[in-house]
Amino acid sequence: MLLTDDQIKNAQPRYKEYELFDSHGLYIAIAPSGGNWWRLKYKCTGKDKRLSLGVYPEVGIEEANAEADVACKLIAQGLDPSAERKKQKVALIGEDDTLCVPCMTGPAPSAE
Repeated sequence: MLLTDDQIKNAQPRYKEYELFDSHGLYIAIAPSGGNWWRLKYKCTGKDKRLSLGVYPEVGIEEANAEADVACKLIAQGLDPSAERKKQKVALIGEDDTLCVPCMTGPAPSAE
């Protein structure tokens, strides 16, 4: 059974995190704090893994399903979606050094 928007909106936080499953390993984790995170559960090299796909309602059901489909295609090719995401982040940072800026502005503290 596929999840509906109403089911997600009506899901109440509990003492412990729980999941509402959609399809093909896609689920939404309902946290005790009230946060709702889309995740994809999959196996790679014999290990259970999870990939975060965003926070509900910023990422809707259709978008989460689309991202899960992309990840499933990578898995079918024998690639780990989590490792591919890390490679993309490293490539992005390598191309644009403006992402790395110093935290402090002004003179450096003196060593006394």
